[in-house]
Amino acid sequence: MADSDPLEQKNTIDGTVLVVEDDEEDIFILRRALNKSPINLDMDIVQNGQEAIDYLIARHEDRTLSDLSLILLDLNLPLMDGHAFLKWLRNEPRFSALPVVVLTTSREPEIIKKAYRDGANAVVSKADTLEGMMRIVDTIVQFWFKTAQKYYLD
Repeated sequence: MADSDPLEQKNTIDGTVLVVEDDEEDIFILRRALNKSPINLDMDIVQNGQEAIDYLIARHEDRTLSDLSLILLDLNLPLMDGHAFLKWLRNEPRFSALPVVVLTTSREPEIIKKAYRDGANAVVSKADTLEGMMRIVDTIVQFWFKTAQKYYLD
């Protein structure tokens, strides 16, 4: 039996990560970290909760939602913040099981508790350095794409 082409394997996408973030520096860091991951991921970016809703609905209507594997969500967003988006997501049967990791600069216990109450699967504090963020993103990706079982959307 012939081995498969290594170039073909490299081009296979393991999943898509939706990043809901409005800070360009954080987007740059997340893109860099995801690109360095040994897991081949697509990254889609929206700037706020309303754009995230529009994105999910459009992908659902186009029947291209099945490869969406994870949402990385900032809480402090314009127009619709991360808390409001999480509440909407968890009350929407089509999307309620999507895993969401909140990335936040806050270390306030009440904000973290609220994110979990709103439906976050995990809340992770952003690191102060590029290297720290790279480690955090690598840990998140390893867990959600290698350790945890994927939830398959209908």
